[in-house]
Amino acid sequence: MSRPNLIAFIFFVVLLAGCADSPRTADLLIQNAREEVLLSTKDAFVVNLPIGRVSNMLNKMADECIHQKVTRNFRDASGEVAVNITQTIELIPKVIVDKERTRLTVQYKVIEGIPEMGNIPPNGLYFMLVDAYPVDKYTTRVESYYQQTSFHALFQAVIPWVTGRNMTCPNLTF
Repeated sequence: MSRPNLIAFIFFVVLLAGCADSPRTADLLIQNAREEVLLSTKDAFVVNLPIGRVSNMLNKMADECIHQKVTRNFRDASGEVAVNITQTIELIPKVIVDKERTRLTVQYKVIEGIPEMGNIPPNGLYFMLVDAYPVDKYTTRVESYYQQTSFHALFQAVIPWVTGRNMTCPNLTF
């Protein structure tokens, strides 16, 4: 095998290994980000707001900004013939508040077009998770995990949301 073909083969194997761990659970999304699996990102920061206020903001923004359907058009040139593909994806947020933390998870599910392959959970694959923990009465630690997708603007919106600096919805069209 020539050197360029060997390099391409190694890159393909690494890429498949990263894709094999597509997050089908919230725990796998966190694990991928902590282990720095390909295309996974994590962030952690502290905000000077009580957990109740952070929880309220995450609930509000999940209702107003995240739960929506987005149609995307793209060109798949992975085979011998390039194909134009249209998919409609539903973004499904879920906020759970308990004594220990507030958790926002976001899943995406293909509802029209070519579906995702494999054993997909009913609400789709996980691509973003935000955990907020009380540090003390006035401070909250926020940890966010993200499987890089076309919805990076959503991941970037978390910091302004939980700090209360910017409560606008990101543009999720592409």
